[in-house]
Amino acid sequence: MVRQLNPRSAGSSPGSGARPAGPTSTVPPGPTSTVPPGPTSTVPPGPAATAPSGGAPGLVGRRAELDRLRDLLSEVGRDGSRLALVGGDAGSGKTTVVDAFVGGLSGSPAGPAAAGRDPGAQVIRGQCVPLGGDGLPYAPIVGALRELIVRHGRDQVLEWAGASRVGLGALLPDLVAPPAEPEALRLQLFEAVARLWESAAQTGALVVVIEDLHWADESTRHLLRFLTGALSDAPVLVVATYRTDELDRRHPLRPFLAEVGRLAGVTRLEIGGLARPEVAELLTRLLGRTPSAVAIDLVHRRSEGLPYFVTELASSTARGCVDMPDTLRDALNVRIQRLSDRAQETLQVAAVAGPRVEHALLEQVSDRTPAELDTDLREAVDAGVLVVDDDGYVFRHALLREVAHEDMLPGRHTRLHARLAALLEERPSLAPGTASVEIAHHWSAAHDADKAFRWSLTAAARDAGEIERSLALTKQALAETPDDAPVADRVRRWTERGQRLSSLMRPGAAEALQTAADLLPADAEPKARAKVLNQLAMVATLAGDDATRVAREAVAAAVASVSPVTESHARNTLGVCLVIRGDEDAGLEQLVRAGELGRGSRGAMLRFHINYSDALHLVGRYAEAVEQAMAGVEVAADLGLERSTGAMLAGNAAEPLLALGEWDRASQLIERSLELDPAAHHRAHLRLLQCWLRLMTGRPEEAEMILTEFRGLISGPQVAPQYASQVIRLDVELALAAGDVDRAWADLEIAFAHWDRYHLAHCYPLLWLAARTAGSSDPAAVGPRVARVRSLLGATRPVRARQIWAPVIEAELADTAEAWQEVWERTTTTETPSSLRPYVGERLAQHLVARRERGEARAVLTAAIEVADRLGAAPLRSRLAGLSVRAGLQGAAVGGTAGALTGLTAREREVLRLVAAGRTNGEIGTQLFISTKTASVHVSNILAKLGVGARGEAAAIAYRDGLLDESETDGTLARRRPA
Repeated sequence: MVRQLNPRSAGSSPGSGARPAGPTSTVPPGPTSTVPPGPTSTVPPGPAATAPSGGAPGLVGRRAELDRLRDLLSEVGRDGSRLALVGGDAGSGKTTVVDAFVGGLSGSPAGPAAAGRDPGAQVIRGQCVPLGGDGLPYAPIVGALRELIVRHGRDQVLEWAGASRVGLGALLPDLVAPPAEPEALRLQLFEAVARLWESAAQTGALVVVIEDLHWADESTRHLLRFLTGALSDAPVLVVATYRTDELDRRHPLRPFLAEVGRLAGVTRLEIGGLARPEVAELLTRLLGRTPSAVAIDLVHRRSEGLPYFVTELASSTARGCVDMPDTLRDALNVRIQRLSDRAQETLQVAAVAGPRVEHALLEQVSDRTPAELDTDLREAVDAGVLVVDDDGYVFRHALLREVAHEDMLPGRHTRLHARLAALLEERPSLAPGTASVEIAHHWSAAHDADKAFRWSLTAAARDAGEIERSLALTKQALAETPDDAPVADRVRRWTERGQRLSSLMRPGAAEALQTAADLLPADAEPKARAKVLNQLAMVATLAGDDATRVAREAVAAAVASVSPVTESHARNTLGVCLVIRGDEDAGLEQLVRAGELGRGSRGAMLRFHINYSDALHLVGRYAEAVEQAMAGVEVAADLGLERSTGAMLAGNAAEPLLALGEWDRASQLIERSLELDPAAHHRAHLRLLQCWLRLMTGRPEEAEMILTEFRGLISGPQVAPQYASQVIRLDVELALAAGDVDRAWADLEIAFAHWDRYHLAHCYPLLWLAARTAGSSDPAAVGPRVARVRSLLGATRPVRARQIWAPVIEAELADTAEAWQEVWERTTTTETPSSLRPYVGERLAQHLVARRERGEARAVLTAAIEVADRLGAAPLRSRLAGLSVRAGLQGAAVGGTAGALTGLTAREREVLRLVAAGRTNGEIGTQLFISTKTASVHVSNILAKLGVGARGEAAAIAYRDGLLDESETDGTLARRRPA
């Protein structure tokens, strides 16, 4: 038997346990079973928006959580009972997830019947209800038992309970009289419930949903602990939800979770915030339109992905702003108002300081004694308003901070901001982010325009992404700096000039920073010396110089400064220097240490995420690189640095995503970051990644247009070799795609001239392209060019990238079936860039076809085409399909059907013949005496009529259907090197 369950109504409150009215969800009155309605929750959940991406109707996201619950249901039928503890903050959507899960058990089209799971599971539910300091005894058990009675009848339930049925009288006196001897009541009750659920499950797996376990009484917790062990082999799945933000350190549910969490068959699921794409999807469904990227970012950041917060903020988004609605403000304020007046005042100080505040900063700015401050903070932590974070505190939700900050009177607001600004001027190391930015912000909030303006100039426009404006301001500041100005001022301005020049990829950056270092007096404070040397080392290494010595000096000065954040920055830079120069293990070790030291400083952690993610990518640990970069994107968003640091981190995530084969996700990251108009060097990285994607997906003209923006990096002085090497690689690939081998080799000669300035990990892909180019050259040039490649391969220091690329380079140079077979096998067993496997498959298949090893060739082509299809690598896919058709092999879909050419006009057949011969649109126009545009129109019509997406596929059909006679081809299937 299956009961139809309906999702909660959109306006229900967490804790109220709102379900469809009727006998299945009510508990009749009585001295031991009356269950009063629960109080309205502090934060109600928002409505569930329908979205297929969540894996169930009525849900956005949550696919992993739903799949886990469904897997647990499958497990109970096979291995016995399970307990799933589903935790999450109020408003996170716990009930929505559970409703979607049990709703899918009713046999609906979107449910398990369609997914191949058993739709016959029974569902009963119970609700915990708070009553003073503890919950109402056994309230959820009473509710669940009532539903069993309604489903199966009184007599059947009593029969299932067996000899222990008398124990049920304590909960349901209208079902059976309570026992006369209360001493055995508890054991009889526990045994009766266990036998009852075990027996009921024999008619179909039993799902017991217990909501709001944080309100459960001690008796309910004891019973659940007993049932977890007693049900053993019975097909019973208990799903219990609870609020994590209600669990202070003394909450009685904590020891229960710790105890049962160690038992077999117990699973804990945490329902966190929605990711940005999911927030975008939910907003779109709530608003009925797609909101702007800025609106999505604001809502995602402010809501932290909690569906209820997203829903409430959506109402203001519909009006063109993202103000906090009064309903949400009042709901959040309830939690703050629970605190004592003194604790609320301390909370206001923390709110003024920022989303995260160091304990040391609170001690300095607060007027409390240390003991009083500890008491206030403990109260706020226990109430779930603040969360301890290393040596500081963060607001549990960003919106809680907004409410606390906005609840202050104007006078107190001004005084607190002024006090913080003055303190940070004296002790900038206490700033949670960039000190100059924080100080400018606090003076502005304190209405001191002069000081705010002065500190804004110090911060310049760097963090807003306005690097050009920042450089102009810095240049003006240097021009107005007298020779007798304080050394600290001159050092700071030269340092800022070097940073800006480096960001804009212009000459003079390292020289400006060297000037700053030379100005430092011999007795300069270690912290100041460490900062300048650190900047010099970073800029120098990005310019292609070996700055390891300077970086080590910066670390020594940082250690002497006894500042963990300063040491974090210095070790971060040293790690980058070491990784780039090939000492990868030592470099990664330094970067990890930098991350450990930087905790508590979001500025330091941003640099850690940037450089650690990049280093992981360079050593081929692509999945970890994505994880680190995306963590940094979140930090950057919290700081409002999407255009600057956020864009850099997006590029750092997109690049390994491309290597992993997640091209669509990478493309979305790139496009969204470019919409924010990032700074020059961040934009260059993103555009060059975009250029590679355009080329690989069959849009060479667009790729060529993008690359035109950056060709000056090849012919110029190469002040940014990491970007110059990327531009050279792309230009070589474009040249080879167009068959221009000489242009490709000319580019490579420029790379060889700057070889020692490139990241070692970037050298090996360039050597692969050099090997491809050498093998495709005129016979007279092949020998010298191959020798050049072999010489550089032998002289280039081994790093992890060599393990990926060296076998491919050797296969290009040897060009034998055996060499390509070895590389093909390696691509199945080792992590290699995603585009490499179909390319290697093409090269191997060419040899296998020439050797008439048709079975092996068919298998390789099929596998390679499958990868190319998944990636969307149209040019590779077309070449593979064309080779398959020319070889007369079956098993790799090419597109089109036999006789497809009959639908073409005579002129279109002429054009297709030239397309198959490899002619460009311009060459076709010249040969047929038509314009290039007309030729392009003919090609587009041909592709549409044949039902294919690329010229190579059309050419393959032309070969297959005999459009080209022997006089137009070489008449053989001998391999031809792809350009």
